[in-house]
Amino acid sequence: MSAADIIRQHPRATAQQLEARYGVSQSTVRVTRWRDQNVEARRKAEELRRRRMGILPRAERRRLISEAIWPGDKIAVLERNWGRKSAAQIAELVGKSRNAVIGKAARLGLPRLK
Repeated sequence: MSAADIIRQHPRATAQQLEARYGVSQSTVRVTRWRDQNVEARRKAEELRRRRMGILPRAERRRLISEAIWPGDKIAVLERNWGRKSAAQIAELVGKSRNAVIGKAARLGLPRLK
């Protein structure tokens, strides 16, 4: 276990206590804690800057794109009719291709049609 791991496992211990118990120098404790705090602060500042500029995280961008392509009401129609109607009939209802309907059903985890 590295000195940084020991320091992170004992966030409330003082530098003197860590030095006495584990032999980790006090300067190492101070530098590690300072580094951890600044990395987190920089990450938060960068995230805030990106949000202000309208740059969204990848997962959020994908969610918005997915929602634009397959709105919730079309997904509801797909889920409600899956297994009752053919993929081609569902495709007509939602205004998509048969393959798009089958692909979306697979991504939603719906059982395959026989």
